[in-house]
Amino acid sequence: MNKIHQTLMKRLDVSPSDVKASQWQEELTAAVELGRPGDFSSNDICLKVYTVEKLHARCRQLHHLLFNDDEFASKVRSLLLPVPTSDAANDYANDGQERPVNIISIGGGPGYDHVSLCLVAKFLHDIQPHHLLMKMKRRHIRTQVFDLFNESWQPVMISLNECLVECLDDDTINRVDSSSRDHDTTTMTMHHGDLRLGLDDINNTDLAKALEHVDIICIQFCLHENASFIKDDDHDQPHIRGFMHDIFKHAPLGTVMIITDSINTLFPLLKRTSNECGWRYLGDEEVRKSGKSLAFQGPKNYVMLERCAE
Repeated sequence: MNKIHQTLMKRLDVSPSDVKASQWQEELTAAVELGRPGDFSSNDICLKVYTVEKLHARCRQLHHLLFNDDEFASKVRSLLLPVPTSDAANDYANDGQERPVNIISIGGGPGYDHVSLCLVAKFLHDIQPHHLLMKMKRRHIRTQVFDLFNESWQPVMISLNECLVECLDDDTINRVDSSSRDHDTTTMTMHHGDLRLGLDDINNTDLAKALEHVDIICIQFCLHENASFIKDDDHDQPHIRGFMHDIFKHAPLGTVMIITDSINTLFPLLKRTSNECGWRYLGDEEVRKSGKSLAFQGPKNYVMLERCAE
């Protein structure tokens, strides 16, 4: 991660004076308090500084969460296990798992979710016995990032992805040989998505299509910024409406969803609504009540869900 961070700082040309002058913290704090999307997309420096400053924390939290000792994290890890190379596929019964793991990253900004998942996949590959390393390759992670300010995030996301691929490839060469460069094991693209609107809205066309084949949905640090648009207080018991409710209804069976945030006031509503749509869940609240410890340096507020019924 340090190598990715250093390479990214140089590529984005972020200076100490840029960091000092950036105002992204104030904008995001106000966004959470007001329940509306934070917007510093018009300030190119803020975008770059935010990306660099939050890279370690955001990627670390998801990475550590996925190594929890629970069945939700275990399922995600199983999706990220390495697969046989084309030459070795005949030696394995599971060669049909060549297809990519399809990730939807909602409100994903510069691409932190993609970086975390790729690093988990890298670790799961690297711990294989040495005699298998030449026969196995990292699982192809295909992430579609959906963000309200997609056009502003696009160039930053491209730079971050280039740094990730460069670091992953260099590490592979150092460990094995140049023939094992995994150019095709990481793909990240940016798309427009609006949490304030329903899934059938024209602004969410790409998301609705991606949802048909998704494996993992990541929604990190953006739901409470949209709380005023997705919270439904018209019932005796408040529910989640619109975009999130549509995802709960239409995601394929077996889909895993990972939600983290700086606060957790929406979590009871998310749990209630998702459960009515056939999802089960496990969050930090349930872990604490069970007497287990939360993941070290993982997110303090999170819910992991899996769709197990329609």
